[in-house]
Amino acid sequence: MDVDLPTDGPCNVANRPRSTSPPPEPTETTFAGVANSIERAIEHDRTPAGPSSFAWNQCRDKDISARVSIKQQAVDDALKCLLEIRDEILTATSNETSSSGHEASDNLWDQDVVIPWTNEIAELNQKHQELEILVGVAGQTGAGKSTILNTLLGVPELLPSSNSEASTSCACKVSWNRDNSPEHRFRAEIVFRSREDVAKELEATYKEIRDRNAYVEDEEDDDEDKMHQTAEMEAQISEGLKKIFAVWGVKEEELKDITAKSLLESNQDVLALLGTTKRISSADADEFSETVKPYIDASDNTYGFKAWPLINEAKLFVKANILKHGLVLVDLPGLADAVESRAQVTERFLQALEITAIVVPARRAVDGKTGVQLMSDYQAVSMQMDDKFNKKRFCVVVSQIDEIDCDIFVKSTRSLKTDQALQEENEEVKRLTTSLHPIETQIKTEQKNLAAMDLKLNNYESELKALTPSGPGSQKLKNGLKTRKNVLNKERKKQKNALRKLGNSRTGIIKDLATVEGRLRWACMRMNGERIAKAIRSDFKERQKKLLNKKIKGAAAAASGALYDGSVEVFPVSAMAYRDLLKPKKVSGFPSTVYTGIPRLGQWIRATTLDKREDHLNRLLNALCRLFHEMQSWSTIQDGSRRIASSRHKIRDLNPLGDINARLQACAKVSGMAVTRWAVKYPEDKTSSLLMHWCTFAAILRHNGGPYTTTGRNRRSYDFPLALSAPLLQLIAKDWFTVFHVEIPATEKPLMDTIDASWETYLDDLRAQVQAIAPGVLPQLEASMPAIRAVKNEIRDKIHKALEDLSKSSSKIHPQFVKTLKEKLNPIFAGALEEKGENHFPRRRLYLRNRVKAEWKLCHAGFTRMQERYIQNVGRLAHEFSGISAFATDKVKGQIALLLNNFQFEGKNNKGSTRDERKMLLQLRLGAMVMKWLGNWRAPKQDVRPLALEDVDIPHDFVEEGNEAAEDVEDGQDGIGNENGQADKRDLAEAYGGYNPSIKTEEDQSAMQTD
Repeated sequence: MDVDLPTDGPCNVANRPRSTSPPPEPTETTFAGVANSIERAIEHDRTPAGPSSFAWNQCRDKDISARVSIKQQAVDDALKCLLEIRDEILTATSNETSSSGHEASDNLWDQDVVIPWTNEIAELNQKHQELEILVGVAGQTGAGKSTILNTLLGVPELLPSSNSEASTSCACKVSWNRDNSPEHRFRAEIVFRSREDVAKELEATYKEIRDRNAYVEDEEDDDEDKMHQTAEMEAQISEGLKKIFAVWGVKEEELKDITAKSLLESNQDVLALLGTTKRISSADADEFSETVKPYIDASDNTYGFKAWPLINEAKLFVKANILKHGLVLVDLPGLADAVESRAQVTERFLQALEITAIVVPARRAVDGKTGVQLMSDYQAVSMQMDDKFNKKRFCVVVSQIDEIDCDIFVKSTRSLKTDQALQEENEEVKRLTTSLHPIETQIKTEQKNLAAMDLKLNNYESELKALTPSGPGSQKLKNGLKTRKNVLNKERKKQKNALRKLGNSRTGIIKDLATVEGRLRWACMRMNGERIAKAIRSDFKERQKKLLNKKIKGAAAAASGALYDGSVEVFPVSAMAYRDLLKPKKVSGFPSTVYTGIPRLGQWIRATTLDKREDHLNRLLNALCRLFHEMQSWSTIQDGSRRIASSRHKIRDLNPLGDINARLQACAKVSGMAVTRWAVKYPEDKTSSLLMHWCTFAAILRHNGGPYTTTGRNRRSYDFPLALSAPLLQLIAKDWFTVFHVEIPATEKPLMDTIDASWETYLDDLRAQVQAIAPGVLPQLEASMPAIRAVKNEIRDKIHKALEDLSKSSSKIHPQFVKTLKEKLNPIFAGALEEKGENHFPRRRLYLRNRVKAEWKLCHAGFTRMQERYIQNVGRLAHEFSGISAFATDKVKGQIALLLNNFQFEGKNNKGSTRDERKMLLQLRLGAMVMKWLGNWRAPKQDVRPLALEDVDIPHDFVEEGNEAAEDVEDGQDGIGNENGQADKRDLAEAYGGYNPSIKTEEDQSAMQTD
């Protein structure tokens, strides 16, 4: 493959007409005053600006956080200037067209130069805004995915959450909200499914009902078999019925009188929604959450019309800092979801994610499945082939770490029984709790006594008021009552003082108890988190080792060793504790938000995506740099192919499938074992041979092998084609990974070296031609060199992007194997179901094993389709390189045209002079804007801050001073309050969220959104 650069010399300089007319003198009445003032404003800096003088090109020695911040500022500054330049150009060309009476297509002064700039400015701005780095969060139902995402976003109830049932009905993408109007602070785009898709699902539910009814009437199976089989069928039907009732309000008994088509057409409002996109906006977070809930919440927490069965995708837009620069958080339906449609949504998105975070609750992280085990073998192999099953693209989040009974944990954990410090803390909790009970009892007794005294005093007071003022003995009686009242008052005072002392003792014990319980609770949560993390890392290491079953050598080892070292990031978190601390509120065991693990998770997500952001910014900056030099050259008013053949790297000859014949021979052995384990109840446990129930096996076959999920408390998902694909793809996984993620990227450096060397040769030839033809133009040519070199940088970017896209195409090729396999397996599944009668379960298993082992074409067809796709993608690469060649030729010609442009004038007739004056005025105005742009790039704002990579690691020790964190928020001490002594809640919410419901004013919200 070759990359062509200009072959016809420097824009045929010898043939370019040159004007001998001097530039027109500026007329005082037209533009001289404006021109002279602008000229004086920019005269101080006429030196050509090369990329080496820009701050963003001088930060290579800084860490990636600082580099990204500097480059982000450079892009923002450039785009801001360019949008102003675009408006100026459009205004000038509009005035020119109206004043001349010509259409824009008449090519009035340099419109063929400046109009394309406006289009390119719009394209670059759009490209910057469309950056998406997808970070997906997946896990089982009730794992707390949505709650964690809400916490990272800073909006507590944005996404629906439920501990007992699936809440997320579709994939919810949460992106940065670019709409700054107050009424659109929160926005959503709800994408509805197509009519065909909904109709197909309704027909499937109707078919399942018909199949169940037919099976019940079938007399071939006995009653017990029918009971088990019918239960399986009912479980699958129930989900379809739930959707029908949610949308149409129709129950099963009513369906017998209406067809699927009639049901769909019975509600015209529903039909009007299908295939459309609904837009929702609000200024209030709570109102917005309630409005979108019927569309994305599949739980029973919503009332009235529920649209979630009709939704294909939900796109939410929020001003949360974690999203500000292209990062998109994706809330996925649960892994191993009982609903096939939701499971397929998760499967599809996993291929598109840059980072995958698997959420597993602490209570199920070890006794149940670790986050690594939640992924199927196929998902793990697929991620490995896509270079995503490593510590930079995969993590496990252990949620709900605060759901722990410390007493049970200390007693049941063997290693803690010998931990003297922890045992002492536990005993101290018991001692303080025990000492609190008698004080509580005594306080209640004293309170009752005090209440009795108060009642007695009230009675004395009533008797005194009832006494008549005269009469024998009345004064004596009155004095006696007063004496008794005074005595009782003294006793009451003593009683009250004693009660106060008891209260103080109780307060002291409660405070001590809270401190000790906090320390104990934190120690238990930390130790439990470490125990879980150790198990997860062990599982991950074993699984990664299994996927890379052969040692990678040479360049591949150097490229992959750092990422594939068997380690993985594990984040124990408590989203609820983090949310409560922001209120602010004390939370036992969490002295500050750092202890919740949420800041560490948020920082890791932002930090691990910095390389993607930098790649994006580098491509933009190279394009902006070239555009800058073009504009600088055009706006500076003056006084007076070669073929680069790249090394023909034999990408086409690379073979990601390895030795096909050897693979096919191995397929028979591997497939036989895989098919045998289809009937195993726990297929992921290689030590288990316990078979599933025969009716579950039959249900899976009726669903074409899956995906199929059982119902009940212990739901299990099965997918026979994927289970077979995993070991078959593992045969090629190492070669596939090496070709796509090592060898193809390795072709880039020699290709770039060739381009660099050839480009310098081209520039030397260009100088020589100009020297021979028009030596007076050489100074201007040298001034234009930065722009011409900027074209080379864009070529490098385009080649890098083309090779990167080829590597990424891996994720779209290997799913073709699964698709082909499913097509070939469907008739085999149907054939197995024909095995009926006595002992049909073992006969079906034997039938499947023999047929799959005999059908070696199953693998051959899949591998062939993968190879064809690979060859197609390599062919597209050749076309992309041809397009890069055309781009290079066009841009270099444009640079030479700009160089000669300012030496040509229309003559001194009045019409030409006026037009030239307008052109020169626009040049001066654009020149001032370009110089402002140059100033920003040479000396960026001093307040450019890198991503705050502060220490957010969860502390090992419980710092008791941290218990006062909530009080400090209230009185403005210890650095998180402001100078007025009020808590600055922005500091708490800003780091990893954005919106804080306790900040009500628009000014506060916008200030908080500063990155």
